[in-house]
Amino acid sequence: MRRNWQNGIRSGTALMAAVLVAVPCALANPVWPPPPDQARVEFVNEIRCEDLSPEAGFFGKIGRFLGGDDPDEKLGLPFAVLPVGEMLYLTCQNLPALVRIDPQEESYKLFRCGDSPLVTPVSLAACGDTVFVSDSGNGTVYRLIDGSLEPWITEGLVRPTGLAVSAADRAVYIVDTGDHQVKVFDLAGSMTGHIGRRGETDDDLNFPTFAASAGTGILVNDTLNYRIKKFEGTGELLGAFGKEGNGPGTFSRPKGVAEDRAGNIWVVDALFDNIQIFDPSGRLLLIVGRSGQAPGEFWSPAGIGMTKDLIYVADTFNNRIQVLKNLGGGS
Repeated sequence: MRRNWQNGIRSGTALMAAVLVAVPCALANPVWPPPPDQARVEFVNEIRCEDLSPEAGFFGKIGRFLGGDDPDEKLGLPFAVLPVGEMLYLTCQNLPALVRIDPQEESYKLFRCGDSPLVTPVSLAACGDTVFVSDSGNGTVYRLIDGSLEPWITEGLVRPTGLAVSAADRAVYIVDTGDHQVKVFDLAGSMTGHIGRRGETDDDLNFPTFAASAGTGILVNDTLNYRIKKFEGTGELLGAFGKEGNGPGTFSRPKGVAEDRAGNIWVVDALFDNIQIFDPSGRLLLIVGRSGQAPGEFWSPAGIGMTKDLIYVADTFNNRIQVLKNLGGGS
């Protein structure tokens, strides 16, 4: 018999509050659910924007020592996060640039495109070493290839936001919020199809935003329908769940989505200041986090990125990336 990861998940606003205050703040590393239940998720670390310095050579370091950091290059308000190898890539609401963080060196590098500057960078995805970044402000998707940021898709997009890549299909999925569609491109930059149209049924989309790769398909945050939808790469709807509300299993301001190695779906909610984890059928398993500034607490979180075992969450108004570990251990 299957059981929820966290005992007592039912419904209602009061229960949401009860779950949120259950974070074991006294522990060095908070875990969810708290004892005596078996831990499924553990807080590991935080990467604070204020602790990072611009990447530079010897003379750059001397300049910073004498004159301080350039205030125009200070990181803040992280929005999307993407782990690629040993590096993390970010978009930040205060910087019109693609950001690469070296967590070991506690340094970062900014990538800009001189001929076509970024205006409002939003989401990230990668195919191998190539990193894609969407810009909703100028209707462009850029790519970082061989250390150089360049415009990639410059036409046919109204307000690109979420991104996902299918390496198997060699396809890039671009959520066009302004067009209420997911547009599909091959790696050569040619549009090969689209998913959805504006509407309220499960085959439709209504101001979709975030997306993520999910097996042979993609997850899409159908934001103003308050639904999380999974599509096959061909556009076939594989499943959908969610509704607007203020209790467990509902959404208020859903943001980043991701699928873990077990097929469970993680949904960040910026108004709840938490992450809700669902099984593939949409059954709520666990709630991670609550409002606050301590480890394991969030303030208007947005993007989420995953490796095999680690989860990176852009804790936007706390100006940090929180690192969690997926302990797994059952269903």
